[in-house]
Order: sequence, then structure tokens, then C-alpha cells
Amino acid sequence: MLKKLTASICLLALLLIPSMTQAQNSNRMIVTMVVASNNGSDFNMDNDAYRDKLTQLFSYSSYVQSDLKKLDMALGETQNLALLEGYNLSLTLKEDTGSSIVARAVITKDNKNYIDTELSIAKPGIFFMGGPTLSTGDLILILENGY
Repeated sequence: MLKKLTASICLLALLLIPSMTQAQNSNRMIVTMVVASNNGSDFNMDNDAYRDKLTQLFSYSSYVQSDLKKLDMALGETQNLALLEGYNLSLTLKEDTGSSIVARAVITKDNKNYIDTELSIAKPGIFFMGGPTLSTGDLILILENGY
């Protein structure tokens, strides 16, 4: 009986280890797109907790969330995300220390780079990134990791 129980536990462990390893190698990134401007005083966000940080980091009177995307990223993987007005975000997970990640973020439009930067985000953590100017204001990206 003890041998069967031990064998069952070992088999269960062998089945679970690959899925646990795969989960550890994947990072959930949430990318929130915000259009900021000085037209009006709207604060229209799904997460009102961003209000203080946005007004601390940026000097606009209006912040309107336009979209939110969730990405599951593996180390070394690049994912492309369509932004507003023809802009594109390429996000590459370069490093994962367990307590933080390093990612490369490149914003392009018509084969022209507008932003090309590396950022470090704690796990869990948030990074606010100013983006290009749009017809209705300026794009701000909120990148969340580990939520």
C-alpha cells in the first residue's frame, strides 16, 4: 500500500512539474492604453487607483482609457500589439530574475521608431510610459507585470 501511494505521489509530481515550470517561465503583462490631454477634466479609467500616479508623473487635465490588452510572455519572446492611430508596440521579455523583469519596448509607425527603450518592472509592479502624440492627445502606456 505504501509503495502504491509513493508511486502515485511521484507520478503526480512528474505530471505537475512541467506545467509549474511552464507557468514560471511565463509572465502576464497587462498593457493599458490611455489618451491624455488638456481638453476637459475627464478621468475615465477602469482602475481609479492610477489617478494619483498619473497626475504625479504627467501634467494633463484629462486621462481617458482607450484599451487594455493582456499578454502572456515567455522569456525571449516578442509580442506585437496594435496601438492607436497606426502605432505598434513590440514588447520583448529579455530577463526574468524572479523578483523583476527586464523588457524591451519599441513603438513604431510606418517603419519608423518613435520609442526604443528597456524597462525594469518589479513582480508585481507597474511601469508608466509616455508615448507618441495622437490627434486627440498623447498616448500613455501602463504596463503591469505579475497581477
